[in-house]
Amino acid sequence: MNPAFERIAPASGAAARNVPVPDSATARTRSILLGEWREDLRFDVRAQAHTPSAGVELHDIHFVAPREVDSRNDYGFVDFALSHRSGEPVGRFPDVRGHHRRRMGDLIFVPAQTRLQSTWSGGRQRSLCVLFEGQHQLEREWSASELDAALDLRDGALRETMLRLAHELEHPGFETALMIESLCLQIAILLRRHLDGVGDGAGPGGRLGAAQLRRIEELLDCAGPAPALGVLATECGLSPRHFCRLFRAATGRSLTEFAIGRRIDRARILLAEGRTPIKQVAWACGFATPAAFSAAFRRATGTQPSRYRQLRAN
Repeated sequence: MNPAFERIAPASGAAARNVPVPDSATARTRSILLGEWREDLRFDVRAQAHTPSAGVELHDIHFVAPREVDSRNDYGFVDFALSHRSGEPVGRFPDVRGHHRRRMGDLIFVPAQTRLQSTWSGGRQRSLCVLFEGQHQLEREWSASELDAALDLRDGALRETMLRLAHELEHPGFETALMIESLCLQIAILLRRHLDGVGDGAGPGGRLGAAQLRRIEELLDCAGPAPALGVLATECGLSPRHFCRLFRAATGRSLTEFAIGRRIDRARILLAEGRTPIKQVAWACGFATPAAFSAAFRRATGTQPSRYRQLRAN
């Protein structure tokens, strides 16, 4: 069974801003996650796809005013903000004992039939949503620590796969429907693996634990030069050599490859927003000079940062 795919061209004039203000004349009136368009929650569905096990949607959303949301969905979903989330939204799963309010990151997972209370500031953002309609891998009881991690998923492979899915939706090509189905399955598997590994300290069998990987990602995501190998190894209580071996086993990439990949992902988001000068993007993403940033970005994406920004704006 091939998934259905629909790409929706932006309304006339909508490309004037990276995240346009949807209105009733231009917006799709039905979203697989947000429901019906309404005055206090405006959205423009840019593309949708449906596979045997998931629904996928790329949308621009406008919170007209701050909102308190209390929701429960029949299906679990992943939401990935491709632009900055407005303000600092917070959320909690009130029916799960021991779970407290926390800031929500740009990549979150909400399990099926799990009540979420969240607070959102007014503003605009672009998001990619994957609604899992038949993923038995994600149908289980989740602990408070796993749900805490679910509201700020820090997994490089999962983030990279979501970016690939967003690109496929925006730029369909040969066998796009099959590619989307494959990426959705990868996302479900990576999500389950990530949450299965949530815990404090090192994992069993001499591997890096989820808490250690999250700490490494936090350090790598800081603006400015990347932290030295010795600093990261010390954070994990390991020698540099042992740390490198366990890191490659956990991520499938060297530390350098992983760090550059995360910083290029961050650069994509900043460039797509269209407001930050390229020199500042280079610094925010940890590159010493704009030239070094341009070279790394071109190797990773096949295009210059300025050209990438222009393509996203159009």
